Amino acid sequence: MELRQLKHFLAVVDTGSFSAAAKLLGLTQQALSKSIASLEDTTGVRLFDRDTRNLSLTQFGEMLASHARNIDAEAQQFHRHVDDVLGVKSGRLMIGAGPTAAGHIVAAAVQRLTAARPKLRISVIDGNTDTLTPMMLRGALDVIVCVQDDPRDNPLVISEVISQEPVRLLAGASHPLVQKNGPNQRKVKLAQTLDHPWMLGWRTATMAKNVNALFAAHKLKAPTAALNTTSVTFARAVLSHGQHLAVLPEHLFAPELASGALSVIPLDADLATWANPITLSYRRNSTRSPATMSLVTQLYAVAGDLGAKPPQNKAQKRPAKLAARQ
Repeated sequence: MELRQLKHFLAVVDTGSFSAAAKLLGLTQQALSKSIASLEDTTGVRLFDRDTRNLSLTQFGEMLASHARNIDAEAQQFHRHVDDVLGVKSGRLMIGAGPTAAGHIVAAAVQRLTAARPKLRISVIDGNTDTLTPMMLRGALDVIVCVQDDPRDNPLVISEVISQEPVRLLAGASHPLVQKNGPNQRKVKLAQTLDHPWMLGWRTATMAKNVNALFAAHKLKAPTAALNTTSVTFARAVLSHGQHLAVLPEHLFAPELASGALSVIPLDADLATWANPITLSYRRNSTRSPATMSLVTQLYAVAGDLGAKPPQNKAQKRPAKLAARQ
């Protein structure tokens, strides 16, 4: 069984056809079919069920797919690890980051890391858990740092909470509640917010639950989101028009809050405990390079400096365990 054959096999799985996989790999369809046939001979089992219209994995193909992805991912990480070891503090590091984490904790950690290791080549890929996890599982990313919204167990991924991102109820400077509140920052009654349209931001499942619970605790019907968005740029533009309210990470809108273009709406209800957990994720049983471990150390250091301490749980002991495994 060769790594080249596993790459060919995964290309067929991912594209769903031999012709598309051959085009992706730059091979003839005949060469690709020969490679897959050789892999089936080596394993002693049929990997695909084929007919004139459909192509599907057999039970053994399903089994091989998970192992093949792990092998391919480890091979990619091995090359980055070799660069790291042979390059004398050089090497490559691939980071997936959500919009909140990228501008908050990841940027600060990367600044510290590059100061200590100026030859290290770092790429930061923007996205969310849904888009970044497949990339990490196939070895294109070393780690992911993202807001955790609606936790879902993935047996191939380990995630640990490293920080908390506080959120606030925000509105544009011309919003009626901002105008009414005035410079004395008088608190607004929660019921008053129901007279205005709400916008929910990205990764909204947990935040929507928090909003619903807050209104229910005050025996009020929760607001219906007039707008939903995954775009920070769109949220910023909508809020600036002064019609909508939104519960969003305060950090992402720090310049607008400092300039007065946006304002925090102080409520008579407690939002102090609302926060988005920021998680560090990596492939289970993966081998982490010294560069990756250095990043993990800096991420925790930045989180500590920001005072956004993660909850006390098993995840707190994870970095020491990771280091011990290297």
